Amino acid sequence: MTAHAAMALLATLTPSLLSAQRLALDKGVYRAGEPIRVVWSGLGSPDCRIAFYGADAPPGQHPPALWTEAAAPFGGVTFTTPLPAGDYTAHLVRGEAMEVLTEGVPFAVRPGAPGAGGIGHRLLVGPGVPGGQLADPQVFQEGSTYYITGTYSGTGGYIYSTADFRQVAATWMEIDTTPWPYPYQHIWAFEIYKHTDGTWHAYAFDYDRAGMYHFVPDPDPLTARFPVTRWKEKELLLPGDYDNKIVRDGDELYLLTAKGNNGHISIYCHRMLDPGRLDPEYEPHKILSEHGEGLESERRNAVGAMKIHECPSIARIPAPGGTKYVLSYSVGDYAIRDYKIGFAYSDVLIPPRGTEYTKATMADTLNVWGTGAGADEVVYIAQAQKPSWPNYHARHFSNPGSGDIVEHEGAYYLVHHATVPMQMEGMVGTPGWAGRLLWVTPIRFDFTGPIHTWARLGLPSPDPEQPVIYPSRTEYAPGEEIVLRYRNAGQSAWDWVGLFAVGAANATPLARTNVHGGDTGVGDVWAWERTAYGFGGSLRFRGPTEPGQYEARLFFCGASEVVAARCLVRVRATPNAPPTWQSEQLTAPTARAGRPYAHRLAGVARDDDGDPLTYSLTSSPTWLRVSKDGALSGTPPPGFTGANAFTIGVSDGQGDPVWTTLGIEVRPTP
Repeated sequence: MTAHAAMALLATLTPSLLSAQRLALDKGVYRAGEPIRVVWSGLGSPDCRIAFYGADAPPGQHPPALWTEAAAPFGGVTFTTPLPAGDYTAHLVRGEAMEVLTEGVPFAVRPGAPGAGGIGHRLLVGPGVPGGQLADPQVFQEGSTYYITGTYSGTGGYIYSTADFRQVAATWMEIDTTPWPYPYQHIWAFEIYKHTDGTWHAYAFDYDRAGMYHFVPDPDPLTARFPVTRWKEKELLLPGDYDNKIVRDGDELYLLTAKGNNGHISIYCHRMLDPGRLDPEYEPHKILSEHGEGLESERRNAVGAMKIHECPSIARIPAPGGTKYVLSYSVGDYAIRDYKIGFAYSDVLIPPRGTEYTKATMADTLNVWGTGAGADEVVYIAQAQKPSWPNYHARHFSNPGSGDIVEHEGAYYLVHHATVPMQMEGMVGTPGWAGRLLWVTPIRFDFTGPIHTWARLGLPSPDPEQPVIYPSRTEYAPGEEIVLRYRNAGQSAWDWVGLFAVGAANATPLARTNVHGGDTGVGDVWAWERTAYGFGGSLRFRGPTEPGQYEARLFFCGASEVVAARCLVRVRATPNAPPTWQSEQLTAPTARAGRPYAHRLAGVARDDDGDPLTYSLTSSPTWLRVSKDGALSGTPPPGFTGANAFTIGVSDGQGDPVWTTLGIEVRPTP
């Protein structure tokens, strides 16, 4: 929001506007997920912030639930990051100590209206909830209550419970990892399972992925009742594998794990004799793998790349002709935009040896950053890179992973982790909450069309706003810094803007910079704001020195094939500096009547632009001639003795001549 827009908002807010000294909100009560607009006037200090605090978490004693920078003397901002239902106070604060500069502005967030046919899309675990975040969620149901565990550090974490997926309760759960040496006390994807004999068990893998561990209730596994709040490690169940999911097929119990093989990661099925023993007679076999499709996200091997990973959830979904088993899994490199939730399908829970779940893939331009146009890729079920795609959901969350499919009151939901909108590894300008939050999102299945249409998330999807780019002025002087404004860009850390000669190929920019800075040497000085489909802000470029028309082009995801938006940039010609004479009246050497005269004008005029000069004669006694290079020649007749005045001009070829008077005295011949 620009300063002008902020002042306009102040002027148009209703008399019911809540305000305090130098801070104002547009409403006093918001629905969960509704944007919160704030305007302020402050100190103009770079360490000032707008911060939201829970009613029971005053400034100076607790960190804010959300915050953003407020460095300008005045301005406005829209918070789109969802806040859990509750009472809050907004403050203008300064510095790391969060020194309060204004009286608090109270406001409330109320639960959002349920979505059509269900609970709608919402944040379950985030700011204001104990723990604040949860990665790698593992969901199981006991009675009418759903319980959710995940990844923990140290000696445990919270187990979350909910009956309606609108509100959650948090209970602290201790996990004894004493046998694990520091720093390996990190517990990945802690999953709880209730066996048919009523005993409780848990499974997780350790910090360095040394293997899969089996946990039991502490102190007595046989008499423990749920919820179990103390767990202890019982044994290393499976060395070398990681990520886990327990599934039961009739009387058979299986453990699904992820395991590397020849540079690829596949999902393996192991049969179990009981919750603490694998069947040694059963040879593990793959039920999902990367097997030659050439899927770019499954070949990632950069920092943070996990390929197929975060072991899947399998749900039984009614389908025409029988049951479909839907396997949701995380795929890609969680440091960039191809990290997503994929879906695969089977007609049986555990496919026969030698067969696998069938992945939902499709061909689409720029489906994954780095994939060529038309190449197959895993469908973006939970996010996409382009607003025009049906599953463009990054305005709701980013980097979704570890999706568990659950059924609640006849509808299906995807429980998954994700960061808040536009927050991801590699991005800048991301104030507020940056952890892996826990979300629930409606999901619908329709098995009648192509496989990539079988699953759709039920998120609100208003008509997408198109990305735009435009110059801050109609024209610039040669070499002058060019400011380009943009909106609805920057979803990817690799979105970039280039400056081109008109008609030049996309691969030949004169200058370029990433929307979020990058390492191109062009400073990122954008003053950002969140938009529904990305960011708005500005970028500065060193301007061309040659006058003419240029073109700015916006590209998504590091690609250069498709221009997302473009605009013209005009560099005007430098205003011409006309030549100047050293004097308003020049004097040349004396001439003799009847004798030839010759002289050259040298150093009598100059041009600050360095343009070549030419000379001319417009009015004078008829005997003198002036050549273009300033040579004077002629023979003065006897009747022209005395003072002779000539009007001569000098020109740089860029405008009219500049005139002056040249005096030559003609003396009689002795």
